[in-house]
Amino acid sequence: MGSERCSGGHWMKGFERNCSQAGDRHRNMRVKTVLGIGLIALGCSGGQQDVKVPEAPFATASSGSDAAPATAAPTVLPPGASPELDPGALRDVEAALTAVGDTDFGLLERGDREITPKTCREWRGLREAGFYPPNTYEMHVDARAQVRCGTLEFLGRASPSRSSYVKGAIENAQPGALPAILATALSGEDESARHAAVENGKSLEDLIPDARLAPSARPRRITIAEPSGSRVTLHVEAWGDISGDGFEDLLVSVLNSVDQGTYFEMRLLRMTRVAPEGALLVIGE
Repeated sequence: MGSERCSGGHWMKGFERNCSQAGDRHRNMRVKTVLGIGLIALGCSGGQQDVKVPEAPFATASSGSDAAPATAAPTVLPPGASPELDPGALRDVEAALTAVGDTDFGLLERGDREITPKTCREWRGLREAGFYPPNTYEMHVDARAQVRCGTLEFLGRASPSRSSYVKGAIENAQPGALPAILATALSGEDESARHAAVENGKSLEDLIPDARLAPSARPRRITIAEPSGSRVTLHVEAWGDISGDGFEDLLVSVLNSVDQGTYFEMRLLRMTRVAPEGALLVIGE
């Protein structure tokens, strides 16, 4: 196909152009598209240029089913609590902390003073002032108050999290993934060994190699049997970002008890993990 060149310097006069090539049967050809006119103009100039066809605009959310998805919003994980905490308390934590509950608290004493607190706020103030349960029965009652009030206090300070590596970390844990601080200490020697293991970042399995999972008598709890005839029972009471780093933290109740006898100790530990693998870290009591 021969090249086409125009006979005059003004080629764009309407849509018809007369070119001088002899024998061209389409001498009076009408150009039907703007793109065709552009190509003839390039031919008239005597050079070769790339013709750029405008690209279609990027799709938007309103362009239909082929639209590119909008940028996902950051993940927000709200604080929450075990279903054992009544829903009303979860909806209004501050009100629950000041609500009067005669059956939630046991007797506390300091010297010759005996007081039974009525609210979580009062209970916390008395415990910080040196009031303690006077006997084993009152210790069991006080343990319930400790869990409830401690859970509400945790929720009152917790913020939504951006990431979580702790979901299911307790329920599916083996002794090797749990911190040594969970171990039962029945004597001063046990306490010293536990303290040393904690200081050196050891796991429960490092401290007690024969510790093993055992059946739990209550739902949503795991129990670890220790060779001394003692056991550790763990329950996740609440979760949320308590340290302000964006990672979800757990509030875990730790019940140390013995199979034979009356010894028991209830503790609340704050734990976290900032990577998918590895042991849980204790960040506070």
